[in-house]
Amino acid sequence: MKPLVAALADEYAGRVRFVTVDADREPEVAQRHDARSIPTLVVLRDGRQIGRVIGARPRKAVVEVLDRALG
Repeated sequence: MKPLVAALADEYAGRVRFVTVDADREPEVAQRHDARSIPTLVVLRDGRQIGRVIGARPRKAVVEVLDRALG
């Protein structure tokens, strides 16, 4: 997922900020966002979850969640 996230970060620059969290090093962050599976992509707006992608998913599935979250 790293290459996909990097590509999407470039594509959505200025509209979406991507942050990677190492769940082993930051378990409290993973727990706070209910990230039980790795990878988990949580889309937040104003600290509230507005989208989620669980597991390694194709680009199309991730883009659909991002575009829906952006309205």
